[in-house]
Amino acid sequence: MVQNNVQVTPVSSPTPIDETANWKTYTSVSGNFLIKYPIEWTYVSGGNISTGTETISFGQNVSSVTEDINSKMSIQMQKPSSSTGIVDAKSYKDAIIKGKESSATVVAVMVDNANGFKITYIDAGTKIENTIFDKNNLLYSIMFGQHEKSSITTEDKNTFDQILSTFKFTQ
Repeated sequence: MVQNNVQVTPVSSPTPIDETANWKTYTSVSGNFLIKYPIEWTYVSGGNISTGTETISFGQNVSSVTEDINSKMSIQMQKPSSSTGIVDAKSYKDAIIKGKESSATVVAVMVDNANGFKITYIDAGTKIENTIFDKNNLLYSIMFGQHEKSSITTEDKNTFDQILSTFKFTQ
């Protein structure tokens, strides 16, 4: 009788590397969320959600909430407004693409279980990627664009997608 001795060595699959593990975390008490961003970035916030709109701008050496050439990403939170007609993610999307329909692409997305839209469009020569969604009676816009650039590099897009994947509601 011939007996085959076969030794089986278990193979483990590699653990995925979390490229955001050493990133900084921004927590918004008023917006009830947290998000991670690259360690070399800074942020500036302005406005107050209790008075209507709050904006946080992120980037390398960012110093202003609006139109800072160092800003790579901004998060804007606002309350729905029947006077402007922006009451949910769909109406927000419609307002953003109005007049930009020829350059806009829209994809349905979900951000931490909130339905929304990722809109890519050209605004004043700058390619913008804007992810909008609503939750807890707030509208969220996470906008990524390179000021004075007509395109977004693959590296920048990957960074934005990584940042977006870290967005979590705290309530």
